[in-house]
Amino acid sequence: MNLVNIIIADSIPIFRNGLEMMLMKISNDHHIMHASDGAEVMELLNNNPIDLIFMDINLPEENGISITKRIRESNNCVRIIGMSMDTKSNSLVSSFKRNTNEYMTKNADDDYIKSVFYKVMNYKTEGSLFHKVSTCHNLVAKQKINSLHDLREPLTAKEIEVLKLICLQLTSREISSNLMISVKTIEIHRARIMEKTHSKNMIGLVLYAIEKGFINR
Repeated sequence: MNLVNIIIADSIPIFRNGLEMMLMKISNDHHIMHASDGAEVMELLNNNPIDLIFMDINLPEENGISITKRIRESNNCVRIIGMSMDTKSNSLVSSFKRNTNEYMTKNADDDYIKSVFYKVMNYKTEGSLFHKVSTCHNLVAKQKINSLHDLREPLTAKEIEVLKLICLQLTSREISSNLMISVKTIEIHRARIMEKTHSKNMIGLVLYAIEKGFINR
C-alpha cells in the first residue's frame, strides 16, 4: 500500500485526533493533516498531493457542502468522505452526498470507518463481495445507531464531571488527582459512562458530550 495523504477537516480538535487514531489502526502508511475550516482545507489541498479528505458538513465560515462543491469544480480525483451527525436523510445531507464519494455519521464505529475507507480508496472493486457486505453493514449500523440513541441512560453529576475531563484528554490518573478520588473509581465511572452512552470509543464520548452541551464545539 502506498503512502496515503489524508486531510481530516473538522472544527473539533479532539474529534480529529480520535479519527486519526482510528485511521492509524488501519495502517501506518498515512500522512494525516488536520484542517479546522474550509480555508485550511483549500490551503492544504493546493500545496499537497491529497488522496482523501474526511469532510465535516458543519465547518465554520464556509460549510463542508460549499467547500466540497468548490473542490469538485477543479478536482475530481481526490476522494471525499462526507461526515455529519445526521443519521437520517435530509436535503442538506442529500446535497452533500452528491459531491462526495461516501458519507458516514460521525458516531460510526471503527469497523464502519474501516469499511468506508477501503471502499473509497478502491482497495476492493465496486461489485465485489466486500462491497455488498459493506453496504449491508452500513444499513444495519445506521439502524443500530438510531435505536441506541433513544436508549441512552442519563449520567450522574459525578459521571458528567468525569466525562468533561475525559474530553479534555486527561488520563484516569490525572482525573483521579483532579477530583481527589481513586484511579479505580475513575475507571469504574469511565466504564459506566461508555455503557450508558453506548459509546464505542473516544469519538462517541465527545459527540455525546457536545450533543448534551457538556462541552462546546
